[in-house]
Amino acid sequence: MMRRSIHSTRSVRIRLLGVLVLVSVTAAPLFAEDEMTLQQVLDKHYEAMGGVEAWAAVNAIHQKGNMQMMGMEAPIEMWVKRPGKLRVEFTMQGMKGIQAIDGDSGWQVMPFMGSTEPEPMPDEMLDMMSTDVDVDGPLFDWKEKGHQVELVGTEDIEGTPAYRIDVTMENGVEASIYLDAEHFVPISMKSKATFQGQQFDTTSTISDYKEVGGLMIAHSVSAESTMGVQTITLAEVEINPEVEDSFFAMPEKQPAPGDGPEG
Repeated sequence: MMRRSIHSTRSVRIRLLGVLVLVSVTAAPLFAEDEMTLQQVLDKHYEAMGGVEAWAAVNAIHQKGNMQMMGMEAPIEMWVKRPGKLRVEFTMQGMKGIQAIDGDSGWQVMPFMGSTEPEPMPDEMLDMMSTDVDVDGPLFDWKEKGHQVELVGTEDIEGTPAYRIDVTMENGVEASIYLDAEHFVPISMKSKATFQGQQFDTTSTISDYKEVGGLMIAHSVSAESTMGVQTITLAEVEINPEVEDSFFAMPEKQPAPGDGPEG
């Protein structure tokens, strides 16, 4: 069993209420950058996660679990599908929230924020959550996706040597991803994000690795930010579930009583 098991980038970067779980940090490398090349590190990462071909065969992922934050626990359910589709459902205080991305557009239902009908997702939130729609994560096929990737060196992450890889996404989002230097799986992601004029610095710690359909999937992620600590624990993971594209599309608002056409 792995000394420190964690989830792949794609599953753990699910952020309730659109909060990113990535932060850039600066630290002295533990050893020379040329110890391994970027491609050598990535090849080992791909192999550790289950292999490039295995991930290429994944069209969709469905996850169910629980989320803890602000002293509350809420069931959470998530779907991600190629290309660029995401849906997150969660229940808090007896109310169901939904956040979804369908290609270049996003929508949400946030009853605890006064919105009980589907409405377009704010552009800032859409940008922050856009990295979540990537089934296999930003390091797989990064050139084809238009990302920029750089191997910075090795840093200490809570006593574990880790390769730091800085990624600039095609949409401009910047991330620092840390791969365990022994097992080559992501153990942390860090970033700074701005939403509604506020900066959110968030650090994500990823753990509880389990094999699902030949792929390595982490079943726990704890994200600490200026909003507090949020922990998502997965109970079920399904690979390639049957889910229609229409499931991710924004539904039409239901007319209020009396709003229909006049007879």
